[in-house]
Amino acid sequence: MSKLGLKPWTEVVPIRDDLKSGELTLSMFAADLYDVAMQKGRRPIYEDPVEFLP
Repeated sequence: MSKLGLKPWTEVVPIRDDLKSGELTLSMFAADLYDVAMQKGRRPIYEDPVEFLP
């Protein structure tokens, strides 16, 4: 835990199984947030909160 009492994000947000297995590559994992915000459909998994945060 940090001096501010905050946990590192890796302890708060579990890493998805598809990222761990390699099914979802790091290039897919690092979404362009502008594309996501504009919902351009290039990274649909990030545009759907239910899919992204099961």
